[in-house]
Amino acid sequence: MAEKLKQMHWKKILLVGGILMVAFVAGLCVQKPEGIEPTPLQPSEEQKLSDFPEAFKDSTLIIVGDNASDIEMQAANEIADYLENETGNKPLIRKHSEISDEDKRNYNLIVVGTPKTNLFLEEVYAMTNATRVTEEFPGEGKGVLEILRNPWDESKAMLLVEGWDEETTIIGVLHLKASVSYEELLSSISIGEKSLNDFIKILDELYSLVKLGSRTEESKAKIATYSEKSVEVSDILTKIFSELQNLPVTCSPKKYQEVKSEFYDVSTDVQTSSMKLDLSLVTYIEEYKLKDKTIQDVKNNINQTLKASYLCLDSLQKIEKIVKECYECFENTRGVVG
Repeated sequence: MAEKLKQMHWKKILLVGGILMVAFVAGLCVQKPEGIEPTPLQPSEEQKLSDFPEAFKDSTLIIVGDNASDIEMQAANEIADYLENETGNKPLIRKHSEISDEDKRNYNLIVVGTPKTNLFLEEVYAMTNATRVTEEFPGEGKGVLEILRNPWDESKAMLLVEGWDEETTIIGVLHLKASVSYEELLSSISIGEKSLNDFIKILDELYSLVKLGSRTEESKAKIATYSEKSVEVSDILTKIFSELQNLPVTCSPKKYQEVKSEFYDVSTDVQTSSMKLDLSLVTYIEEYKLKDKTIQDVKNNINQTLKASYLCLDSLQKIEKIVKECYECFENTRGVVG
């Protein structure tokens, strides 16, 4: 039993180290400029950024400018590779001058580049209400990700990966690849809430046994259950934080960063306090003649872990609320990157 607890303890050390490392990796985020509202499409025409990559799983053509730079070609190839990995079908890549009117009608289209380097964007602007990249909007050093209906065949989709410059274009591609499914994150949060509630219940039961100084088989079984659940909690908290890092944020970025930072702090507290509890439980099990001080140490560590778990549960509920708000913003057809 004591050896198993030690193994669980070291696994959690690695997990906490993982979440610390993730914290230093900045997630790409999408921000909407203040004071500028995009023109909404009619409901019947609406497509959403979250439709990517599903809407492009079949018959997709990536269009680059005739004089596309190496960076823009890299962006196009990365989108093609990503779609192949996600859907099993790799899109074609063609230059603007190589496409025909038939191509425009027969394919889902992905347009990559800047208004200066890809003149096909001018055709798109003329036939749709797509967001035109200018100095005024979204501004220098920024770009736009936008999904709308293919104007040559509205049963198909069109994705614009537009940048003010080629560097912004590649950032847009990275955003597409790094975007974590909101549904997946909300599912992870739900699992995390349930896992924490179960963990809190186990800690309450363990406290009652430790208070009596019980070291029966029932007590040892409860300690083993606690150890397994604490590793499960560490796993899901680390997973949630990693997904939060990659979430494309389209609204309330300051509020989002605040709740994410709070979640990082309290989830780390849960893991560090449970590691202290692990160590005190090893002593509790191995000590030949159980001392009052050992019992008190375990009780104190259980209380600290309980407190941290309740705070983490509260933080998860805040995260869930802001993520749902961000999801609504992400569902908008336009996203500004950079």
